[in-house]
Formats: sequence, structure tokens, C-alpha cells
Amino acid sequence: MVTDGEDNVSRNSLEKAVREIQKSNVVIYSIGLFSDEDKKNRKKAMRALKDISAASGGVAFFLVLPVVPSVYCCGYRERLIADV
Repeated sequence: MVTDGEDNVSRNSLEKAVREIQKSNVVIYSIGLFSDEDKKNRKKAMRALKDISAASGGVAFFLVLPVVPSVYCCGYRERLIADV
């Protein structure tokens, strides 16, 4: 999961999300991209990403930049057994 950490439209609480993640069979690795300017919100977002990742057995990673670009791109390619 790549995110700026802003929670804009959640319908459920973080606690409920963590409970559901713990019941699932999914491992979540979080990558938080943060601005150096907003330390208060960054701390809250980092804690949430750590909780989400830990609940799934994953890990959270963070990158703090002077300015976070308004657009960033992430690519994903599923490896097929034939690729291995």
C-alpha cells in the first residue's frame, strides 16, 4: 500500500480495520510518503500504517520529503510461476 497517510473517506475506524486485517490471510506492506512540514498529522498516519502492517504480519516503510509530489506512480507486476 502506497499512501500519503491522509484518511479522507474511511467509513470504519482504524480499530475495526485492524480486526478485519487480523482475520484475513493477507500481508500488508505500507509505504508512507510524507512531507517534512506536517509533523503532527505525519505522526498519527505513521502509527496507523504501523498498526495496519503489523496486524497482517507485514512492515511499514516511510519516506519523508521536503515536499511530497502531488502525483506519484507505483507499478506492480504479478510474477507467474513461469517467471521464477
